[in-house]
Amino acid sequence: MDRDPAAPEAADPPVGAAARLRAAIGRLPLLAGLPATLLDELAGQLRWFVIPGGTELVRAGEPGDEVFLVLAGRLGVARAHGRPP
Repeated sequence: MDRDPAAPEAADPPVGAAARLRAAIGRLPLLAGLPATLLDELAGQLRWFVIPGGTELVRAGEPGDEVFLVLAGRLGVARAHGRPP
C-alpha cells in the first residue's frame, strides 16, 4: 500500500524506544510463545511513528499491509461524513 504523502514519516525514536517496543510485542497474545530471539528480530524491524491527532492511517476497503502498535494515546474509527462505525 502506498502511504499517503500527508501521513507521518517514521520519527527518530526516543531514548529507550527499542526496549519499549520489544516489551510491548512480548506482551501481545498473538506472539505469545515465540522464542525471545524471534521477538528480538521482529522488534528490530519495527518503525517508530509519532502520529498527530486527526491523521488518517487507513481507509475502509483499501488493502492493508501494516500493523500499528499503540504505545501511548488512542486511535479512533470514523466512517464517511464523520459517523461512528
